[in-house]
Amino acid sequence: MQRHRAILWPLVVAAVVRIVWALYAARAEPEFFTSGDQHSYWALGESIGSGDGYQIPEWGVSTSYYPVGWPAILGLAAAIRLNTPLPDTAIYSTAIIQIAFGLLTVFCAWVIARRISNERVAVVAAWIVALFPNLIFAVATYSVETSFVALTVATVAIAVSHDWSAGPPSTWRLVAIGATLAASILVRPFAAPLILGLVIAAIAARYPWRAVLRVVLVPVVVVLASLIPWTVRNAQTFDAFIPISTNLGDTVCIDRVSWANGTFRWSTHEGCADPDLPEVERNPKNTRKAIEFVIENPAKEVQLWGMRLFRMMQNDRSSLEEVRTLSADGFRPDPVWRGLGLLADAYFFTVGALSIVGIAMVRRGLWRGPERIITFTTAAFLLIIPMLLWGATRFHTPLEPFMAIIAAVPLVAWWSRRSPEPEEAPAPVAQSTS
Repeated sequence: MQRHRAILWPLVVAAVVRIVWALYAARAEPEFFTSGDQHSYWALGESIGSGDGYQIPEWGVSTSYYPVGWPAILGLAAAIRLNTPLPDTAIYSTAIIQIAFGLLTVFCAWVIARRISNERVAVVAAWIVALFPNLIFAVATYSVETSFVALTVATVAIAVSHDWSAGPPSTWRLVAIGATLAASILVRPFAAPLILGLVIAAIAARYPWRAVLRVVLVPVVVVLASLIPWTVRNAQTFDAFIPISTNLGDTVCIDRVSWANGTFRWSTHEGCADPDLPEVERNPKNTRKAIEFVIENPAKEVQLWGMRLFRMMQNDRSSLEEVRTLSADGFRPDPVWRGLGLLADAYFFTVGALSIVGIAMVRRGLWRGPERIITFTTAAFLLIIPMLLWGATRFHTPLEPFMAIIAAVPLVAWWSRRSPEPEEAPAPVAQSTS
């Protein structure tokens, strides 16, 4: 118990820096056009909270363009604000939610690192996550990243906190894995491949085939059950099967055109369907066009993977830039703001370099054991999936807790060599009385 108190300081410091940043930077609600997806999430949340359903007021029609998870969370906060004496402003209620998710990320990173490494690595990893500038800056935004990161690492933490060498997880633990995974998928579907990590982990643990099926089927059933209400709503609204959202087609066709270079562009080019089509019709057509592009241009597609990876990793200022779009007048490009950007980049690249060193140090044991298989399979897919889309720097944010965990390994090894623990003194020898 005494050793576990070490996580309290990273949590306290993480809370303090996030609260201070939110008080300074959380100044405005998103505006239409200027704040991009943040405005859409906020507007959908306000619409849900006020009882008007899932629609963006400026559009005036029901939509299914964004996954419902994050807008639903914002909608719950809006409903509480609108029906209680609490201040009727989304700025601080959203910041409180983001801070809570940020602290959950710190705690879960510690849990994961303890299971796949040791207490020292876990504490260092928690400190790295607690002080990660990009993760701190995100609490003053309406962006989806903070909630997605927290729910994903929470799913991994629940999975790896079980001792897989002692036998399969209990049904209740598998239900909990499925519930948090479902929440993560409803926020952003990138977390779905964690199921594959469970399969590989169960096989690596040499469970009987029935146990392997149970480890997979229970979470899958929970996820599918969680998608039913949203799917039914979409079927009633659009007369179509839409289990997640209708923006997949636009997302996958954005960077699939002969002159693509890995960056964002509107899905209005010749590689996409008619942008004036309704979202329900445009979604499958754009998905089909993206698949056709990959089949017809395999060399170009492979080239784009590298371009997207480069653009995804070129800086770590996505959250800072999102804050600026919320309040452009209040955050001019002054030296302080540029300094914060440089700090975020320096921190990210330092942790990235340390994580590469950490991978090299534990390369033989990186996939050894079910707990590590689940952890690093999830991290691998969080890296691979954005490479199949387009190169947004915010897409690497979910990797940052996993980078912190592996970056803690060389830091702990270096500190242990500098400050070795003193050897225990030998037990005293009893003196003879004869």
